[in-house]
Order: sequence, then C-alpha cells, then structure tokens
Amino acid sequence: MEIAILADSVLARIGKDRADLVRAVQDADGDLARAAASAGVSRARLAEALDYVMALIADYAETSDDAIAVYRRLTESLFLNGEDL
Repeated sequence: MEIAILADSVLARIGKDRADLVRAVQDADGDLARAAASAGVSRARLAEALDYVMALIADYAETSDDAIAVYRRLTESLFLNGEDL
C-alpha cells in the first residue's frame, strides 16, 4: 500500500491528543522529557501514546523501511495540517 495512504490511515486513527503528543516529540527533537513537559503530560502518558502510534504503524507497514517512511510522512502531515486534525 502507498506510504501516504498508510500515514493518513494512522493519523486518522490516533486522534488529536496523540497527534499533538507526536508533534511535541518532534518539536523537542526527540527529547521525551522536554516533549512531555511542553505538552503538560507525564512521560508515561507520552510513552503510551508513542507506543500506540508505533504499534499502528507496525500493523500496517510491511517492512522496517516502510515503517520509517510512514512515521516520517505522519510527522510531516502533522506540521502541514497543523490545527486541522
């Protein structure tokens, strides 16, 4: 399946709250402590959200390269779509 379609499907399933947390991680350059603090959530809550997103990606992606591409496309979509989620 096409990467863009997979990313859109994951994005539709994770919801706005989890999408905001993924965006916070990207904004914090992967620093989970900083991302959790900026999002106003615990690191445990942030980790749960990321685990959920990664599990969805793993369910859809056929290879690890596909999974990486889906995650990249997902994060790009978060910044392109902004508050429209």
